[in-house]
Amino acid sequence: MADEKKYLDKTGLTNLVGKIKSELSKKANTEDVQPKGEYATLVDGTVPASQLPSYVDDVVEFSGFTLGEVSAKAMSSTKTSQDLLCRVQYVAKNNVFVFYDGKDFYSNWGDANTWGTPTTGTFTGMFTTGGRQPESGKIYVDTTTGKTYRWSGSSLVEISASLALGETSETAFAGDRGVAVEKSLETVKSELSKKANAEDVESLSNDVKVNTASLEAKSVTSISTKMVGDVLNIVATKINGDEATSYVRPATTGTTGLMSAEDKNKLDNTIFEEDKRQIAEKSRVETETSRVAAEQSRVRAENERDTNEDSRVSAEQTREQSFTAKVGEVDTAIKNCNTATQGAEKVDAVLGDDKILTITSREGVTKKLDISASEKAATSAASKANTAADAANTAASKADTSSTEVNKYMDIVKLPVVEVAASGDAVALDANKVYVISVGETLTLTLNAPTDTSVCNEYQGSFDTGSTAPSVTFPADVLWAETPSVDANQHIEFNIRYTGGKYYGLIQTWDITTEE
Repeated sequence: MADEKKYLDKTGLTNLVGKIKSELSKKANTEDVQPKGEYATLVDGTVPASQLPSYVDDVVEFSGFTLGEVSAKAMSSTKTSQDLLCRVQYVAKNNVFVFYDGKDFYSNWGDANTWGTPTTGTFTGMFTTGGRQPESGKIYVDTTTGKTYRWSGSSLVEISASLALGETSETAFAGDRGVAVEKSLETVKSELSKKANAEDVESLSNDVKVNTASLEAKSVTSISTKMVGDVLNIVATKINGDEATSYVRPATTGTTGLMSAEDKNKLDNTIFEEDKRQIAEKSRVETETSRVAAEQSRVRAENERDTNEDSRVSAEQTREQSFTAKVGEVDTAIKNCNTATQGAEKVDAVLGDDKILTITSREGVTKKLDISASEKAATSAASKANTAADAANTAASKADTSSTEVNKYMDIVKLPVVEVAASGDAVALDANKVYVISVGETLTLTLNAPTDTSVCNEYQGSFDTGSTAPSVTFPADVLWAETPSVDANQHIEFNIRYTGGKYYGLIQTWDITTEE
């Protein structure tokens, strides 16, 4: 398996040197090598936090300064500084830290307490100039420059203002340059073994621990680093003054080493551009998903309206059949009556309030016929048909309302359009523009193909007709919800959407009141 290239920034290298010193101190005879005077007491090879200066007990990183004014959202973000695309920045104008999640600024966030105490600032609606005010006793490191700051009580003051970064013998080690951990430490091991008369030094692990069971660690008093040109020197010094030096050179395409500032900037810019591309792609997908959902809702509403119309027609047919049946039963009653009185020289016929027809012949023979049963059956059937028709009409009305709401939603997701005045016998329409057309006796409308099919493309326009209806030819290849027609004294608006390689059209008309 090929060796993985690893790099250390300034903070990482400082921690590395500190750990090497700590491990060496564990094996040192403090009675022999400890200088006189006050000093920190080592506990398990480390200095307790209580004996450290107050300014080194907490180091906090942030991602640069924002010079202009920032209005952050007053609400809290659930994300933290460790999440993808998220970072904490210092607003110099307001002297507060704010949180950026890749899209918006926030005055409070998941791990905000690390950067300081909350301050409200000035509110403007849902936004505030507040954030997190830095605290004394903490060191703030700007990861974009490597500079360190402390809180003066009113602003961040640079601690390392006199420490310039560069690549000459007179400048400090550049914090944004990497170093290969395995190769450089192997060199340090080798040199320390020669100068300290060590019997054996175990290989360093990834977490930079040193096993010095048989190393005469007390003979090594310090380890220091220095940049000479573009080469990092690591120097180990013994009590007798002897020094052992190892070198870390710039990285090449074939070997690990220090990373130049130019290469570091290229790497950061590459990652930033990829983040922006992912955000743009996500926004495009969300917009397209919303458009598809709205279109599906509109189609469902249209289907529901068609189904309700079919129900209404069916109910109307049922009602007509019921009326036909009622007429047939009345005809049957009349025929029965004629049959009952046939051959009688004299009859008495009485139709009572209960719809019972009583017929008495001259011989005194009485016959009765209940004509109310058939009438009631026909009336009931007609009533049911009317109820079904009313329900169908109500459903159709709801469908129309739903379709209207869908159209309102569709209007919301449309792209901004530009209003254009047009006239003449022929008008060629561009996508995402609204045309106000002055029409004469004839008008021919055509569509120019959209230039960008990755966005929503719509053609819109309107015109008024006079007392004589003009001859209007609408664009070919458009699938209309209803076939367009143009009459006199009308205001007409049309909307054509291009999606999926096809054009879909809607047209609406209003009658114009004219005065004689």
